Amino acid sequence: MAGQQDTEKTESPEKDAAYRMWPLLCAIIAGWGAGIACSAVWGRATNPRAVLLTAGATAIGALTGVALRRTKGMRAVSIAACIVIFAAAAGAGKFFASDSWIARSHWLRYEIGRTSFSYPATTFKERKVREDLLANGTVRIFSNENLNRYVCYMVYDFTDEHPELADTLESALTGMLAAYNATFVLWSDNVSVSDTEIRGRFAYTRGGKTYTGIAFAAADGDHYELLMFIPLRNQYSQAFMERIESEIQ
Repeated sequence: MAGQQDTEKTESPEKDAAYRMWPLLCAIIAGWGAGIACSAVWGRATNPRAVLLTAGATAIGALTGVALRRTKGMRAVSIAACIVIFAAAAGAGKFFASDSWIARSHWLRYEIGRTSFSYPATTFKERKVREDLLANGTVRIFSNENLNRYVCYMVYDFTDEHPELADTLESALTGMLAAYNATFVLWSDNVSVSDTEIRGRFAYTRGGKTYTGIAFAAADGDHYELLMFIPLRNQYSQAFMERIESEIQ
């Protein structure tokens, strides 16, 4: 009788598909939560730190599934543990990606030739997009890898007749937005414009929603430097935009 009861309580690994597949299920749940968190914080799940943390959470989930899969009761405990991991990771990601946290986190200073700006250290990883040879000069384009808090800057060096700074900025901004299926709408009323510098906010639409971005441009003869902050997924808070604007020099 006791042997039969033990057999009923502990299912046969050879015949029980749940026993074999349980570590995979737990790994998927835990890894999924970590992936959501990392994507929120770094903007891309392919960020090296995001990949490392997601892999770690997946491994913990798998080990939990291996350790707690022998009986139905143990499997219930393991699935509950992985759901807790999922919820904790997703919640932490949402918190650390929030403007309230980012606005008071550590910001680093970056330079674009003569222009400099500050940006949250956790959300910025510079990558050179490309360098193009123009009919009247060259342009170098850089961006970060975070689509939640996208930054793009361009450095123009003209060797021949070239458009005005305002025309160059609006053309570059329109082209950059079009690359992400967004449409430029208009400049805000308080844009500051001169022959050598432009700074202000602009509105654009993407996916049926209207967003507000920040643009800056500076000219020194035939040398132009353009800087654009574009919230491609979630609108920036007022505090976040004000800090960006206050630290552009």
